[in-house]
Amino acid sequence: MSDLKKLTKPPYKGESGVWLTEALFYQKTVDKPKNRLICEPVFDLYDTRPGLINCRTTFVNLKDPTGRKWAMTYLGDWNHWLRLMRCAWFREAFEVWISELNLQLKSEAIAKALEIMNGENGAQALAAAKFIATAEYDKSVRGRPSKQELEGQLKKAAEALTVEDEDLARIGLKVIAGGKA
Repeated sequence: MSDLKKLTKPPYKGESGVWLTEALFYQKTVDKPKNRLICEPVFDLYDTRPGLINCRTTFVNLKDPTGRKWAMTYLGDWNHWLRLMRCAWFREAFEVWISELNLQLKSEAIAKALEIMNGENGAQALAAAKFIATAEYDKSVRGRPSKQELEGQLKKAAEALTVEDEDLARIGLKVIAGGKA
């Protein structure tokens, strides 16, 4: 890939000014023919490879589940992040990063609670001991979702349908109501 353009800093845009997506990531370029590549990849979604930024490690190290710090540090622009988040393959990778970050944050919270529990402060030590003893950090079962959460999920579903409708219209397909012609 030595004769391909090497991007060294953001913004990562193509010649037409459009944000690059797949072209930036090793996993999305490794199997493509060399003549179909726009540039050398800049990032690796999960692993450490010489000359590439390991997205998973850098994301987890920033400890920001919103992705904003990572976007601004490594992409230089929030809009580029939003463009990537529209790609299913990127969202899947993001879920892996979030899962690892949540596990790391939980581990750090438990360690801090143990530190407080073993400290001198009686009230805080009691609360920390209760947190550890009742495994408050591992409450996977929760109550009914809030009204805002339900509205947010409904909005996401509606947006997904809109995108699908746009795709169908673009390629000239029509959905027939009731399934009959």
